[in-house]
Amino acid sequence: MREFGVILAAHGRLASALRASAEMLCGPQRGMETVELDERMGLDEMCAAVAAAAQRLSAYGPLLLLTDLPGGTPDNAALRIACGRAGARLISGVNMPLLCEVSMADGPLDDAMAAALLEAGRLGLRDEADKLARAGKARAVDESEDL
Repeated sequence: MREFGVILAAHGRLASALRASAEMLCGPQRGMETVELDERMGLDEMCAAVAAAAQRLSAYGPLLLLTDLPGGTPDNAALRIACGRAGARLISGVNMPLLCEVSMADGPLDDAMAAALLEAGRLGLRDEADKLARAGKARAVDESEDL
C-alpha cells in the first residue's frame, strides 16, 4: 500500500484526465488529489489550491507532487508547497507510466521510490520508428496481395 499522498497539478483538465486514466488501468486511487490551473488563475490562486489539496491529504504522511510541465505555474505552485513540508517530493513532467507506478506503489516515499518512479516515466518514453517501419512494410505486403 502506498504510504504517501499524491497531488496531480496541471494545466487545464489534464490532472483529472490523468487520474481518470490511472483509475481505469489501476483501480480507485485513495490519497490522490487533482489541482487544475485554468486561464483565470494566477500563481497565488494555484498555490492556494495546491495548499488546500495538501491539507486534505495530511493523514497520508509524506506528499508526492506531480506536475505536467517543469517551470509552469502548477510546478511553481507545487514547489512552494513542497518547500514547506518535510519529506515532500516534486516530480515534474508526469506521464502515464510514471502515474501507473505511483498508483501501484507499495511503500514509503524515499529515495528508492523516487528513483523507481522516475525510471518508470523515462522508460515510458519511446521512439516507435521501428514499429512504424515494420507496420508500413506489413501493410504494403497485405495491399499487394489484394492485386
